[in-house]
Amino acid sequence: ETMPFFIADIQNSDDEISLGISKGALDSVVNIGRAKYGLGSGPQTGEFKRKTLANTFFARLDWQINDKHRLTIRNNYSDWLNPVSNSDNSNINLYEVWGDIKSRENTTLVALRSQFTPTFLNEFKLQYQSATRNYVPNSELPADNIPRAIVTVRSTLPNGTLGSKTVQLGGQRFYPENNLENQFQFINTSYLTVDKYKFTFGTDNTLTYMDTYISSEQNGRFIFNSLADFNNLNASRYAREAPINGIPSVQQYILNASLFGQVEFDISKNINAMFGLRYDVTSFLTRADYNPVVERTLGLRTDSRITDAGKIQPRIQLTWDIAGEKKDIIRFGGGLFSSYPVNYAQVNNIQNSGTKVASIDVSRPATGASLVPVPDFPAYRRNPSSAPGIIAGVPYVSTINLNDPNLKMPSIFKANLSYNKIIGDRLR
Repeated sequence: ETMPFFIADIQNSDDEISLGISKGALDSVVNIGRAKYGLGSGPQTGEFKRKTLANTFFARLDWQINDKHRLTIRNNYSDWLNPVSNSDNSNINLYEVWGDIKSRENTTLVALRSQFTPTFLNEFKLQYQSATRNYVPNSELPADNIPRAIVTVRSTLPNGTLGSKTVQLGGQRFYPENNLENQFQFINTSYLTVDKYKFTFGTDNTLTYMDTYISSEQNGRFIFNSLADFNNLNASRYAREAPINGIPSVQQYILNASLFGQVEFDISKNINAMFGLRYDVTSFLTRADYNPVVERTLGLRTDSRITDAGKIQPRIQLTWDIAGEKKDIIRFGGGLFSSYPVNYAQVNNIQNSGTKVASIDVSRPATGASLVPVPDFPAYRRNPSSAPGIIAGVPYVSTINLNDPNLKMPSIFKANLSYNKIIGDRLR
């Protein structure tokens, strides 16, 4: 799919008034950016084309091994590219700020269905799923991205009013972001009929590995109060969530395991009952780093290992065929249902234990020496790691995100009541 998009496409006076910036002032930002900040020579404003690409492939093999066993192998693959599709929150973001979104998913399933006897059926499934979802900086920037330059631009508009807008070049707050998820799932479900009783029982288990890099605010940002300050490399403020020991990516394992059972039988000629019980265990197997300062100051530990092993979920359903003719049916059911965990809760705990990222924020004083770094964007473009991190003489803090060691997965009670009236062969 190809479609155009526009970045501060000023064609006339009405566009200047609508955007709140004069064309001359916007051109000055671009020209200064090219002369002193390494901004590329290509277009940074105007009309641009975007081509979104999506691919999907599917394959399936069914093999009737013999009269008892049937094997199914299935594979699904998809990928998606959405280029220059995401920008930042300044009023005007130049083209190089816009980044790409890329994703790729592949799922492989092996299933064996075995009819051992007329009354016993077993279904075994083993699945491997891999997914990547990445936010990639613009091709005009290094893959590791660079700080942002955010300029407040004041300009006189054609209608005589004063416009004040922020214009951004360089990187952006969310990029790059890399998400890898590999998951193994093992499911076995058995169906057994004994006289009038139909039993279903089994297990459903997943082991998930996640490698997550969330760089939000880690590139740094220089704030310029005016076009003159921007031209003079005189930032009024510099802020950054600075990595302490290399890239603060997070690797973790999560286990979800369960056992379930169900029995269905007719209580009477027209009433069918179903009773079930499910037991779930969720465990975040990877701990965050231990931070002694947090324990000493707050009495809390950052390295809790979280396991919720208490999810017992009873369920019931009753079906009443009022006249025994399958035309008037009332169903009532209810039970407890547990949700899967939000894995990013532990990502935040691991990344924000106070050992991986430090927050700095320094402003230029009204008088005296300033500790705000002098920006050197050409150097950052050549080597993103040269961007200012923790600055000597500037205090820093770390955001602490903690999970309660007794964290429980949410559960909800659901109930339903329905009445079906079947009229003829086509109307319900």
